[in-house]
Amino acid sequence: MFNFTISRTSSAISSITCNLVTSRVLVTYKTGQTYLYTNVSKRALTNLYFNRNMSLGFWVNDNLKENNRVDYRNVGRFTPIFA
Repeated sequence: MFNFTISRTSSAISSITCNLVTSRVLVTYKTGQTYLYTNVSKRALTNLYFNRNMSLGFWVNDNLKENNRVDYRNVGRFTPIFA
């Protein structure tokens, strides 16, 4: 599997862990809440990986929260095993 974690300076996001093969993303917010997003665009994931100057907040809003094809669920305060 091809997993990668993005940790950059962000006012709202602690880290983003992505799996390019399964199109899943774990987002851990500064509040401690973690959400699992599924059916994420592989093009968007690749763009996040290669564009090191991209704002994490803008990326989450544009590609996860404002995308009708993406499903999500709150997985709580603890990060589960990423599968």
